Amino acid sequence: AILTWQHSFSPKALLSSSLYQRIVSDRLLPTSDHGTPFSEGSRSTLTLGVKNDLVWVRKGHHFKTGLDLKLFRLREAFLFDPRSGAHGKTVVHGFPQAAVTDPGRPPRKEGHSAELESFTFSGRDLGGQISLYVQDRFSPAPNLTIDAGVRWDQLNLVGSEYQVSPRLRLAY
Repeated sequence: AILTWQHSFSPKALLSSSLYQRIVSDRLLPTSDHGTPFSEGSRSTLTLGVKNDLVWVRKGHHFKTGLDLKLFRLREAFLFDPRSGAHGKTVVHGFPQAAVTDPGRPPRKEGHSAELESFTFSGRDLGGQISLYVQDRFSPAPNLTIDAGVRWDQLNLVGSEYQVSPRLRLAY
């Protein structure tokens, strides 16, 4: 869902503000085949955001700047059961070494057996992102257009990371 409001300050300046929401979810359905390991899971992400853009035209330049604030809510659950019976372990034959690893054991050669154990995972996380950008579009010569700018993003979810991205486009 997106709700947008625009305000024209003059024929050369426009502000656009938006509130938005996005929901994404998926689900892993279990199999009814008793010979296949049982797994079931779900994941959902709710994104809420506010975005503001200001466009200003002056002497052949189209300046645009913006701010985007996002809030993320993540939920995830996963259940795996190899359906082995009494001890919660099953032996799987023919798996390559990379498919099943156990740091407490020496490396296995490809094609050897591996034990798989049941596990359950459930988690939630809350985080956010802030993005700022500024750009300019101008035409220094007939039939030549240049777009130049920079964007800064910071994501805070599980960890905290930031990135600065220069932008450049030439069109002739």
